[in-house]
Amino acid sequence: MKKEFLSTAMPKLIMAVVLIVGTVFGLVGYFGIMEKNNKAEKEKIVEKPITKKEIKCPDNWEKYKHDIIGIKFCYPKEWGEPITEPIKNLTRLSNMEEEFETQDIYYSNKLSINFEKSRQVGMELFNEQYGGEYYPNLYAQAHGYIDNFSLLKSTGDICEYKIDFNKGYEDKLNEIYNDCNESIKTTIVERYQYFDFIDDNNKSRYSYDLKGLVYKKLSNGHFDNLLINMRFGHISQNKEQLATIDKILSSLEKSEDQFQKEKNEFKSFVESVEIYQPIPKTFQEFKAIRGEDSQITVIRKYYWLLANSKLNEAYEMRSDKEKLTYETFQDWYKEIYLVKPYDFKKTNSNEYEFYVEYQDHNKSKKKFKVAMVVNKNEIKTLFSDEILTEEVSFGEYSAYAIKRGDKNYMILAENGKEIIIDKGDANYDSEYSNLGTVRFFHKPKFSPKGNYLIYSMSGWEWGVSYIYDIKNKTVKFSESGHGFDFTPDEKYFYSCSSMGMITGISGEVYSVPDFDVKFNALENVENYDLSGHYREVLA
Repeated sequence: MKKEFLSTAMPKLIMAVVLIVGTVFGLVGYFGIMEKNNKAEKEKIVEKPITKKEIKCPDNWEKYKHDIIGIKFCYPKEWGEPITEPIKNLTRLSNMEEEFETQDIYYSNKLSINFEKSRQVGMELFNEQYGGEYYPNLYAQAHGYIDNFSLLKSTGDICEYKIDFNKGYEDKLNEIYNDCNESIKTTIVERYQYFDFIDDNNKSRYSYDLKGLVYKKLSNGHFDNLLINMRFGHISQNKEQLATIDKILSSLEKSEDQFQKEKNEFKSFVESVEIYQPIPKTFQEFKAIRGEDSQITVIRKYYWLLANSKLNEAYEMRSDKEKLTYETFQDWYKEIYLVKPYDFKKTNSNEYEFYVEYQDHNKSKKKFKVAMVVNKNEIKTLFSDEILTEEVSFGEYSAYAIKRGDKNYMILAENGKEIIIDKGDANYDSEYSNLGTVRFFHKPKFSPKGNYLIYSMSGWEWGVSYIYDIKNKTVKFSESGHGFDFTPDEKYFYSCSSMGMITGISGEVYSVPDFDVKFNALENVENYDLSGHYREVLA
């Protein structure tokens, strides 16, 4: 039996072993080939990354890019510079929603990108908490939203976005025209209003908005819903109901060709919009500069630590820790976004003056003039003045406004030596009891020959311009004028103003240096049309 088994089973066994071995080697070879192919495919992907072709802007269009929002686009130059609102200096999105929650304002849950010279186009960014738009009347908000923005957020289909407000409130909104193609919706929204106080038989009024709309999804994780709209035309409180687009265009005095041209421009604009992942701010390692004064290196290191939010290490470099707690220091710089020292000047063996560009998150940039003492690896701030105006110069003189502590100052400096020529409180107190003492200074300017300094000052609902006599160290003239300057030869000074809250019409020419009136446009007022020609009189 054993021999028989071997004689009959052996060939089958050998064949099975061969098949198994062959299968194993085959699988090894197969997976080896697959691994080789996968490796080659990965190398192929690395070698040739997929990139999106850069959009070329049309002629006379500008490029815009915002790395915090994660958006770039081209726009017609005549629209003016894009501006983010309500925060113009947008540096982060992460804390904005929490800030909005404490404010009952129109901008809650919303950002905008508008254009400096055109309100025809708007780009509105909404977070996920945004439910829709309310009718522009507080009494109507109880009736709900005027649109279905929640549906738009979920589908992303602009064709499904509707304006429809007919919910028991006396005013009504209704879309009377809807054309949707290529992800662009063109719509006309009719607004119906009824006025009891109008004394005629037809008390109904109809307003119309002709708009283009586009929806896009962003990738910044905070305000990821973008609604772009372009207003092609607006008709306000028309007695006649305009039921067709032809009647709307006729009332707007807009031809079909002009309307199509505007639509094509809007199409080119939205097609240029690119969405990308926001680019986080990156920091470079601190770098020593060959040949640099070692004490300046210490100052730069201190500000580098601040810029990188290494507040504990920066605090340890201060020599005034016994007077300044870390909690106070941390509160000063907890929102820091940018800080950059520059233009160092050594004033003593270990004392330096320099300027600092500074910015907190979502705030405007500020400029400071700083003096510091350096002792080994420790620093001590002697003063830190916020520069409120650009510095102007004439010969050995310079002039600028600063904030020092809780005061604002108008400074005239002679060869670097400061003279305070005007001052006031820098901030209103909590009860606004110091309205008369708060002063803000603006636009210092030297006269053509440098004998006088002109500057303006504003306070609570008022403002005054001054002429300071540099040689005699006194104010020679002050007035709430709108036109206010010297003639080029500095022999005359003129002042003119139009009717305002605290000013009347004036137009006078003064001799210099006595500032006696040489001409008054109001002396023979019956001979002149002051509504538009008093400047000719002064000329």
